Amino acid sequence: MAHTPMIGSRIRERRVMNGLKQSELARRAGISASYLNLIEHNRRRIGGRTLIRLAEVLGVPAGLLSEGAEATLLAALREAAARAEAEGAAAPRPRAPRNSPAAFPAGRGFWRTLATNACGWRTPSRR
Repeated sequence: MAHTPMIGSRIRERRVMNGLKQSELARRAGISASYLNLIEHNRRRIGGRTLIRLAEVLGVPAGLLSEGAEATLLAALREAAARAEAEGAAAPRPRAPRNSPAAFPAGRGFWRTLATNACGWRTPSRR
């Protein structure tokens, strides 16, 4: 089974570009409109034969629908990084994960206070 997170979104995008309704594309591809709806909303996986039939109806290579997203995304990210570097933009500073003490300005003191107030227990201080 061919499946990537955005395959349904690419199918929907191509369908709209071709001016087809979901029901018309589904009929031409030999699948139900409800199944196509689930595929387009990335709620169902799509089999290889169905992908090929949809690609034929949409007039695009099947690889463009299934594998093209990753390559397209990587190319767009590389292009944006090159453009930012050429403009002299600084690289974004990495952020700490939301639930880590480094994400809070108060640091470990925040966590110690939270533990004391919420749980009634005190964490050992580090000196």
